[in-house]
Amino acid sequence: MKKVKLKGLELDVYKGKLDNGLLVYICPMEKHDTHASIVVRYGNDVLEFVPRGKNDFTKIPPGTAHFLEHKMFATEEGLDPMILFSNNGASSNAYTSSNVTRYYFTGASHFYDNLKILLDCITTPYFTKENIEKEQGIIEQEIKAGFDDPGHMAYFLACKSLFKSHPHKYPVAGYVDSIKKLTPEMLYDCYNTFYHPDNMYLVITGNVDPDEAFAFVQNYYQGCNFMAHAEIKVKQYAEKGQVAIKKAVETMDITKKILTINYKVKVDNTKCEKFFTNLYLLIYLDILFSEMSDLYDENHHDKNILRQIEYYIENVEDYVAIYFDIEVIDDEGVLKKINDTINQKEFTEEDFKLISKNLVKSAILSTENVNGVANLIVNQELLYDKFHTDFYDKYKNLSYQDCKEFIESLDFSNYSIGIIKKEE
Repeated sequence: MKKVKLKGLELDVYKGKLDNGLLVYICPMEKHDTHASIVVRYGNDVLEFVPRGKNDFTKIPPGTAHFLEHKMFATEEGLDPMILFSNNGASSNAYTSSNVTRYYFTGASHFYDNLKILLDCITTPYFTKENIEKEQGIIEQEIKAGFDDPGHMAYFLACKSLFKSHPHKYPVAGYVDSIKKLTPEMLYDCYNTFYHPDNMYLVITGNVDPDEAFAFVQNYYQGCNFMAHAEIKVKQYAEKGQVAIKKAVETMDITKKILTINYKVKVDNTKCEKFFTNLYLLIYLDILFSEMSDLYDENHHDKNILRQIEYYIENVEDYVAIYFDIEVIDDEGVLKKINDTINQKEFTEEDFKLISKNLVKSAILSTENVNGVANLIVNQELLYDKFHTDFYDKYKNLSYQDCKEFIESLDFSNYSIGIIKKEE
């Protein structure tokens, strides 16, 4: 393993790779609980690929990655890993997003027992027609609950309106009809292709000895058999810059309106390092829309607005998707305010420095607990294919001029509007 010091912080990170391709990060933190995450570079945005050991592309239905996440907790013996974690005093969970599946636990004791449970989960698939049918019933209820939730529906509508060909337009959990198409063969194709160590990474943070932990992982995988290493071939989508639907409307049993305005922005990472493009965009959005902004204060006194503007971004291929949503009684005029505001591209150096300082503070605070450090490593490895050990220095040296030039280069003309309103 290679030891690297996090610049500006009193932390060391050890990085190593097993012969099977598994990347391992270990950050020892004395007098803390211990956390472990195993991350699979596979999410719902993959719907066509060439399975390992085969020659032709295969299609899978939306929701497959999420369904597979659920089924990785199935064991031939009928044991529930969640109960095993709990018996050892650890909290555990898993989630699937558009581009990743992650399994993790945090606990104060029994670390190696818990680590073995975690690794067993992702190395011992057990898929049968019977346990798939049982899980379909469970996930069907989860899907229906999502479509009954106005907040979830607003996000589904936003993705569907932004993307025309890219699978990001589909809900991560899929649809009731799509998950009914799943078979054991489909799940094993996905497992063998994406749950291979060369497509995963393990992050351990907390009260551990790095050499001992790395040796444990090495020894564990000596007893595992995987298909041969091979380049994973995934279908690439020629997603156009224009949004798929300019305005989308859904009715639900609600007494308010949920409004969304969603931007599909092409980003040129050759002019500005991807690490900075996300930061600069978030700084710009915070300047304009956070509780320190003029618009926030204006909306606070608007009786039509029931909940303030919420916003977030997602990276989808060469695009950044920017989502805004707000709850109102009826009037939709706030959407024009949002669009006018984001297109002004004006902000002062004073505002930039204020928001940047807040980002630096947040970065420091995130390194004070094991989950925060793990999230930093997990997210950076996923987004940038590396962990920036100098991220603290990068945050401190953010440039107002670089940010301004980057924002001025962005085109906010491609946007969609989503409206969730009461049934008439």
